[in-house]
Amino acid sequence: MRHFYTPEGKLVAEMPMSTKEGMRPTTIADARKLGLFPSVTTVLQMVDKPGLTTWLVEQGIKAAFALPISFEEWVKKGLPEEPLEEKVARAKADSERYTTWAADFGTDVHAGIAAGLSGEQHWFKILGAKEIVEGFWPWFHANGFVTAEVEHVFVDKQQGYAGCIDWLGTWQGAPAIVDWKTQDIETPKQAVFYEEVAYQLAAYDCGYPPM
Repeated sequence: MRHFYTPEGKLVAEMPMSTKEGMRPTTIADARKLGLFPSVTTVLQMVDKPGLTTWLVEQGIKAAFALPISFEEWVKKGLPEEPLEEKVARAKADSERYTTWAADFGTDVHAGIAAGLSGEQHWFKILGAKEIVEGFWPWFHANGFVTAEVEHVFVDKQQGYAGCIDWLGTWQGAPAIVDWKTQDIETPKQAVFYEEVAYQLAAYDCGYPPM
């Protein structure tokens, strides 16, 4: 989802529909018309992400192999062969369910951490997110993190972008900028580092302090 901010740092996520009641996501055309600034992550959507592409392809392949009924099972049941288009549609739907879950899970974990750092209550929506956040706190407090700001919005008018930094503070005495990420892994050694994460943090560093 694309995010755009006003010069004052207000998020403009939606715009009223022109032909009927309701709201729609803010578009690039809206941003140009209103003088809004794109977020760092919105800008990075324009950058090729080989790692993300590979992950998405893998989810599609896994979904295809995990289809509830294989061709052999269809034959054993005496059913007519399922058209390829229907198999593709089923695999695509299963894959999209997982990628949607992964995004929602990351959002829930992110919100839980932000709420905890701000002393607020968060009601978890995705199964397992609460356990991840509860396991995060001992690690966070034991590794020298001192919070200064949470969810810090900035607008860099000179460079033409904006963003919301997850966490600002010090880590073992040194200034630090953090963006929380989640991955579906079982051990820390399985974690994957993507180049766009470095681009995102570099843009935050260049854009901070705010206007």
